[in-house]
This record gives sequence, C-alpha cells and structure tokens, in this order.
Amino acid sequence: MVEGFNFSIHIKPRYGDVDYLGHVNNVIYLRYFEEGRFEYCKALNFLTPGDSPVSFIILDNYCKYEKAITFHDRVDLYVRIAKHGNKSFRFEYLMLLAGTDKVVATGYSTAVAYDYEKKRSVPIPEDAKQRMLEFESGGNPRKG
Repeated sequence: MVEGFNFSIHIKPRYGDVDYLGHVNNVIYLRYFEEGRFEYCKALNFLTPGDSPVSFIILDNYCKYEKAITFHDRVDLYVRIAKHGNKSFRFEYLMLLAGTDKVVATGYSTAVAYDYEKKRSVPIPEDAKQRMLEFESGGNPRKG
C-alpha cells in the first residue's frame, strides 16, 4: 500500500475506454474513481448504494491528469476518505501505473450523506462514520 492509503483496486482498461490512438479517454478516469469509490464502500459497508435508504450523492469531482493511460497499461487506484464533516465527506484518489510509483492521476470527490426516501441530506450515520474512522486510522489495509 501507498502511505496514507489503506484501500486499493487494480484496473485494466477495457476496449471501450480507449480512443482510436489507444489512450484512455479523459472522462474514463472519473469512471475509474467511481469504481474505486464503490469498491471502497462495499469493503467497509459504508453507505453502500441500494443497501438502505441512506447512501450519498456526489457534489463535485476533480481530476488532475499527470500521464496518459494506454490500452495495455494497468493501474492501481488508491482510495481514502480524508476529510469529513457532519453530513459531507471527501474521497481522495491516487492512480499509479501498476507496480510503480509513477502517478497517472490524482483527484477527489465531495459527497454528502443523503436519504433517498426523504429526499434530503442527512448526517452521516454514526455506525458508518465509526467504521470509516477506524479503517482510515490505519487498521487492516484492503484491496478491492
């Protein structure tokens, strides 16, 4: 694991991810972030979409592109929750060429806990917050 990150997934670009030059399209990086975010939530049972009326919605996404990914590359995506408030929290991402320290992209997404039945933002449920805090404090790194 990369220092400061306790969760990662391995990504192999798919045929539909690339343009005619064999480069992964810029919008796909955000899809990879989404995949990492979802796997993180599943691994921690943290506001997993569809498991209860309370999940989260994304308020913003940011990606800083450092290096092009090609069809033949493999990447490791590291995910963490670095900041949280009463209702909101921030996923941070670090994407490296697999097996190297070469940065492909960095980014973040701001999310807010949301009750889909009541159709409004809500405080992060205490049990979910505790699982996240315990995990992010360094216990039991995981790969998705």
